[in-house]
Amino acid sequence: MEFANTMILVVDDQDLMRKTIKNILRNTGFSNIDEARDGLAAYNKIATGIYDLVISDWSMPNLTGIELLREARSNPQLEGLLFCFVTGQRDISHVKEAVRENVNGYITKPFTARVLADKILEILRSN
Repeated sequence: MEFANTMILVVDDQDLMRKTIKNILRNTGFSNIDEARDGLAAYNKIATGIYDLVISDWSMPNLTGIELLREARSNPQLEGLLFCFVTGQRDISHVKEAVRENVNGYITKPFTARVLADKILEILRSN
């Protein structure tokens, strides 16, 4: 697989959702997958600069997904970090806000394994 070495961080406060996303990623061929339970823990991890892609929920404690995205985009060392929301936030205002912050992808829950896999591969291929 062309992106097998991609470092991915899965961020969600729900254990089952993190596990589900990680399983889909593994079944798609990814093996370098880490996780965080909230946006603050995620920011501490992405600040290391080792991640290529963040897959994040929107609604989380300590630092929301959109706040995490803003923090990443305001850090010059993280400007190339790819970011995809997987969220229950379906309201168009949330989508527009994410687009303004230069999100790379946006998937609403519930989703299928195929939708997630296709979106992640599309993001990686286009960047």
